[in-house]
Amino acid sequence: MNQKPASSGLNLTDIYHVLFRHKWKILIIWVLGAIATVIVTRQWPVLYRSEAKLFIRAIREQPTIVAPGDEEENVRRLGGGDGIIASERDILTSYDLALEVADMLGPQRILAAVGGGTNRYAAANMIRGGLLAETFKGNPTIRLTFTHPDRSVVQPVLSLLITNYIQKHLEIHQAPGSLNEYLQRQTDQSRLDLAKAEDDLRKIKEEIGVLPLEDIKMEHARKIAMINGDIYAAQLKLAELFTTLKQVTNYLAVAPVTTNTPVVAEPVPEDKVEEYKGVLSLLGMWEQELLKYQRIYTPSNDFVVNARLRVDEYKEQRRRLEEAYPGLITVEAARERGADRDPAAYTQQDLLALTRQINVLQDRIAILTNELKNVEEDARAVNELEVKLVKAQREFERHEENFLYFSKSLARAQFDEQLGPGRVTNIKPTQEPTPPSRVVDTLPKIQLMILGGAFALGIALAFVIELYLDRSIKRPVELETKVGLPPFLSIPRLNGTSRHLLPEMLRPQRLLGNGSAENGAAPDSAHLPAPADPRFQPFFDALRDRLIMDFEHRNLVHKAKLVAITSCGKGAGVSTIASGLAASLSETGDGNVLLVSMHNDGGVAQHFHKGQLECDLNDVLSKDKREEAMVQDNLYVVSESGNTMMPRVLHKHFSALVPRLRASDFDYIIFDMPPVSQVSPTTRVAPLMDMTFLVVESEKTSQDRVKKAIEMLQETRARTGVVLNKARTYVPKALGGDAEAM
Repeated sequence: MNQKPASSGLNLTDIYHVLFRHKWKILIIWVLGAIATVIVTRQWPVLYRSEAKLFIRAIREQPTIVAPGDEEENVRRLGGGDGIIASERDILTSYDLALEVADMLGPQRILAAVGGGTNRYAAANMIRGGLLAETFKGNPTIRLTFTHPDRSVVQPVLSLLITNYIQKHLEIHQAPGSLNEYLQRQTDQSRLDLAKAEDDLRKIKEEIGVLPLEDIKMEHARKIAMINGDIYAAQLKLAELFTTLKQVTNYLAVAPVTTNTPVVAEPVPEDKVEEYKGVLSLLGMWEQELLKYQRIYTPSNDFVVNARLRVDEYKEQRRRLEEAYPGLITVEAARERGADRDPAAYTQQDLLALTRQINVLQDRIAILTNELKNVEEDARAVNELEVKLVKAQREFERHEENFLYFSKSLARAQFDEQLGPGRVTNIKPTQEPTPPSRVVDTLPKIQLMILGGAFALGIALAFVIELYLDRSIKRPVELETKVGLPPFLSIPRLNGTSRHLLPEMLRPQRLLGNGSAENGAAPDSAHLPAPADPRFQPFFDALRDRLIMDFEHRNLVHKAKLVAITSCGKGAGVSTIASGLAASLSETGDGNVLLVSMHNDGGVAQHFHKGQLECDLNDVLSKDKREEAMVQDNLYVVSESGNTMMPRVLHKHFSALVPRLRASDFDYIIFDMPPVSQVSPTTRVAPLMDMTFLVVESEKTSQDRVKKAIEMLQETRARTGVVLNKARTYVPKALGGDAEAM
């Protein structure tokens, strides 16, 4: 049979199996836990307890503890919240408070129930050990519980704890007498600081003026943008005039003229003149648009950028036309002078006029630049005033906050001083210490813990044994999950039998001669009687039916089908199963079955049956000599254990017999083989078999041993099936016990 991959993991059936298989271990450990519980119960000391409850109102802490501006945090931490409850609990459980109570009540009285003594520190430790202060989130109540072996001590100790706690609370939270003077000085100083900060803020506001600071900043930004636009427009015009002057100068150098004689330029085609005029018109239009946008928007605005690009584009077109046709300059000069001048005439006076326009534009740019510098200095001054204003405003607010804080703190301190010591009403016992009562709720918890721990320990031990310590095969499902090979058949362990599986009269030793038959001894019985216990027959019949179905599925129709039965070790029930299977096969039809014992334990060389010399395997293959080997109808038994040299000569001897075995008139030949090992003949004979059964003894054969045996058989390419013998079912049928044995 093909080996399947092993799987892992626990399911509900596995858990049931572990629990019911180890139920006695779990029960014994639990009984030991119950015994321990009884011992603890007898030795447990008798304790008495007294309870009290304190209600903590909002505590008004001294204002100097928290910095100014943290009044809300002060109320949150000290106004009856979880923080104040925790701090009061720490005072209640402090060692100093326990030491005071021990001194007041007397260490002898506190330690009398535990051996006596006068050690005040031991008494304080015992008070702290028996005191429990419980707080609850969002609840301003502290529940106090004091436990002690002496019932006469419990209530007085708790009462003294509460009284001393209130006194200690007042010592911690009451202000010293000189605190009012300190707060008065701080209040006066903060008032002076506030007045000075207010005066500084007023001066800065007067320096800024009536207009809001944001309006001033916006006006400066608008002026800076407008001046930058005028400077840019003047620079554009100046650049144009410089270009015109340069071109005119170059033209006059080529054709010099007098002041009274007009300069006649080279004729320009009419279409180029019209194109040049169109470029000049568009250039002027976009220059005006650029100036308008610069007064409204910033230089990075899309409108300004787009207008500047158009201006640059038309200037480039004008430059190319003027370089190609110098006579066009007269058209530009005529446009600058007016339409009444002749475009073709250009005199020296025109050159002087251009020079004057350039000087005027340069002076304008200088004036605008100086004005821009003044506006920017005003803007920087306003920004500095804004920084001073913000700083002065923050100083004013800080001094105002300090003044208000110290004023309120002084008022609270004066109010607390009027209350006086012992008149604080923020702590009130809502339940006075109760009379002593015996503690009965702790012992049941300890008992449950011991019993539950013992039960858990038993279960844990069961799983540790099952999963890690005990590595044997116990159930049919483990053959598939841990070994990787599904079982061919599982034979359970039946109650009421002396040898687990078959009654004594059905075992092979009654067939095969002297000695023990299980795994290799010779029989000493006289005959094979009929089975006396019918409970085992169904399992042999099931094994027979599954074997026949396997042969039919594999289409094995030849006679003398060879079946070997072996195991992983002695005592697994190989001989029992071999004889039972042979007997079951002999009951089907008219077929003949031969059972061959292949064991070699140094047995006797001559075997007898019914008082006569038993025939060997060669004799039984002859029809005229096999009668001595017949033990019942269609069932013959022989032994190959007479040869003490069998491990060395068996394979050669047996290989020579295989043709005779195949040609014989037996339908089935069952071989009772020794356990699988490196020296046994089983692995050498297995390849010659039509089927080899490996018998695994439940709860004794280890997983590793089974894996090794299967590996050795499959290396020989033997057809292998696994039979689990002596399997126990621990889980009740109601919980799936029948499925566990399948």
